[in-house]
Amino acid sequence: MKWKETMATQLDLADAQLLGFSYAKDGYSITMLVEDMGLTKSEWLTLKKKYPIVIYLSESDIDEIDKNFE
Repeated sequence: MKWKETMATQLDLADAQLLGFSYAKDGYSITMLVEDMGLTKSEWLTLKKKYPIVIYLSESDIDEIDKNFE
């Protein structure tokens, strides 16, 4: 990966984190964030399988997102 592509990826990640912080600060639910992100069920299942989401999401947050994709 080229340096500019790496920087763009890092900036995209920072932007996503700040967006999540903003949603939480303004009182929006995790479901609203997921919907506004355009996260698909397939992407959610990949996140659950390959990322350590239990470190930063509670069991109830995970359940709420799961229910959103039912």
